[in-house]
This record gives sequence, structure tokens and C-alpha cells, in this order.
Amino acid sequence: MGDPEQLAGATDVMGLRSAAELLGVHYMTAYRWVRTSRLPARKRGGCWEVRLDDLQALLDAGDSAPTPGSPSKAGGCGHRVDHLVTSLMRGDAGGAWQLAEECCRAGIAPLDVVCDLVEPALVEVGRRWSTGEITVVDEHRATAVASRMIARLGAESGRRGRTRGTVLTASVEGNRHGLGPAVLADIFRSEGYDAIDLGADLPTAELAEAAATSDALAGVLVSVAGDGFEDAARRTVLALRAVTEAPVLLGGAAVPNRRWAEVAGADGWAADGRRAPEALRRVSGLVGASVH
Repeated sequence: MGDPEQLAGATDVMGLRSAAELLGVHYMTAYRWVRTSRLPARKRGGCWEVRLDDLQALLDAGDSAPTPGSPSKAGGCGHRVDHLVTSLMRGDAGGAWQLAEECCRAGIAPLDVVCDLVEPALVEVGRRWSTGEITVVDEHRATAVASRMIARLGAESGRRGRTRGTVLTASVEGNRHGLGPAVLADIFRSEGYDAIDLGADLPTAELAEAAATSDALAGVLVSVAGDGFEDAARRTVLALRAVTEAPVLLGGAAVPNRRWAEVAGADGWAADGRRAPEALRRVSGLVGASVH
């Protein structure tokens, strides 16, 4: 890729086609690098402009800047998280989706793309928002793009066959973060459950009614993604206890451990999305034993 001597004589800022020629790659390859945030660029007058320093950095990266579609030497898609954060921050849905597609083409399952790429990127966006590095608008822009990614990836995660029962997922009342329940629902669908995502900030009474009227209810998973919802979590568990014997699990960024979930009255703790189905199966055995 590219010749350092050629770069030495280049101008400080150039068009993307000239940048591609200097890097020794096809224009569309350079364009994909821009869209997936490997090559920083800005759009002016409808055309992409690239800084010489950024070209040099890409050249110096060598093998650490793989061509689109090539798998990481370390495997997985975690090496693309920083690139996805950049795409999310600028609201580039197309570039963000290209990153997800690269992972899928490398043989990574859609739900693994969600867990290993999208979720870590959202954690970083949340960190930047909490420290004041970005604005609420920045955070909302990133979340909107990530929501569309999760919906598209989740649509490919279902599993055919006999259902294991119905699972309800929702955020505790007052909690406006809805991506956690959405991801949980996709994970449970991939495990053979009929998962119903009831979204963010669901009134406790509405969640209880949904639980009371659900057929073959296998469990309810309630996400608590922010501080200050301890009382709301307790009220939610009590309301569910009054209408169903199905297990109730608490999880999310604001539920740090099993003890927190148990103090709130839940049957168990969903430490993360991947382990939630196993946690439900384990708790279901205990609850069933106590009922009988």
C-alpha cells in the first residue's frame, strides 16, 4: 500500500481520488475506508477531502489497517469498535452498517456483532456523554444509528423450531434506555424463545398486565440502565410477583451484582445479554422447585 516517497511530495489536503492513487488502492477501497472511519476525511462541496497526516498514519499502520472484509488477526470484531464509535458520533448510518457487514462476511454471527461491536461502542459513547466530552445531541445521534443497526442484525437472529416459552423484556418505569431490552429480546429469540420487547420507560402496571396475559410465560427480564431506579425496580418486582410465578430477572448497567438484584426482590441477575438465557434457565429450576 502506497509509497512514502510519493506522500512526501503531496499537498496537505487532497481529494479522495488523489489520496487513493497515493495509497495505491482503488478509489472504492479508499471510499470504504472513509465510510468505516479507518481514513479520517471531511466532506466539502460534495467531495471528500483527506489530510496528508491521516494518509501517512494509515500507511504507517500497515497490516493494522485491513482491507474491508478481511478478518482481524485476533478474530472477532472488537478491533472495529473505535471505527464504529466515530461513525456513530457523526451519524453515518451507512458507514456504521458497512462495519457490521464486514464482521458478518468474516463469519461472525449477527448477535456476536451486536455484543462485541455495537454494545462496546455504545458504552464508549455513554462514557463520553457522562464525562461531558459530547453533548446530548451527539449521544442521541449515535443511539439512533445504533438502534437501526441492532434492529437489522436482530432480524437475522431468530431460530426455528419449538418454542421454549415467552419472555418479556422491558426497561424499568422512568428509564428511557431501550436498547438493552431490544438486545435481550434478540438473544432470547436466538435461543428459541418467543421474546417480546416492551421497550423503554414502561409503566409498571402495563408490564404487570402483559405478564398476566402472556401465554407460557417463561420469564420477565427488566433492564435498569441508570442510577436512581432502586425503588422503581422493587415496585416492578412486587407488581410482577402479584400476577405471575414466572422468574423475574434484573440486569443492565445499574445492576452491578447479584446482591443488588436480590435486594430488589428479583429471582436472579442477568449479568449481561449473553449469559441471560442461562441465568433464566438456572433460576427457572430453582423457582419450579420452590413452587412444587
